[in-house]
Amino acid sequence: AATYRRYWKRSSDGLWLNANTGSSTDTFDVADGFWIYNIHNSNQTLCFIGELPDFYNMGGTTTDIARIEQGLNQMAFAFPLSIAISNLSFKTQAYGGGSFNTSDQIMKFDPLLRSYKRYWRSAAANAWVDIDTVVPTPDAISIADGFWYRRYTGQAAFDWAENKPYTW
Repeated sequence: AATYRRYWKRSSDGLWLNANTGSSTDTFDVADGFWIYNIHNSNQTLCFIGELPDFYNMGGTTTDIARIEQGLNQMAFAFPLSIAISNLSFKTQAYGGGSFNTSDQIMKFDPLLRSYKRYWRSAAANAWVDIDTVVPTPDAISIADGFWYRRYTGQAAFDWAENKPYTW
C-alpha cells in the first residue's frame, strides 16, 4: 500500500522540511509522485528541476520500471516523447473486463475540455478503448503529462517496464 511523506516550506529560508523528521535533504525516487497543497488565496509559481533520462543518469540501462499497485496510481511516461496509449507496454498486464467499471482504467486531463478523458482495457477488443466511443483509442500521452492508472480491485500489483524507444 502507498504511504505519504508530508513536507512543509519554511518561509525563513525556503527549505522544504519533512514534517516528521525535520530533514531538508530527502529526495524523490524516479517513480515517486507528489501533491502540492497551496495554502494561499492566490495562485503561486513553482519551479521544478530534474534530469531527463539519458545514458549517464540511467547508467546505460535501457528500461525504466514503475510499480502499479491496486487502486489509483499517478503515472507518467518515463521518456521525453509522446506515446500512443495503445503502445504503452503495460497493455499485456492490464486487466481487461467487459466495461469501464470492471477493468483497469486510464484517466488523463484534457485542458481544452477541462475534464478527464477516460479509457478502459476492453477484453473483447484487447485494447484500450475510449469510455465515450467504446472503440480503441488513437490518443497519446504527451511529453511531461501525467495520468491516473486505476488497477482494478482484486488484481495484483505489477511492475510497468518501459524500454527506451530511441537510441542514445
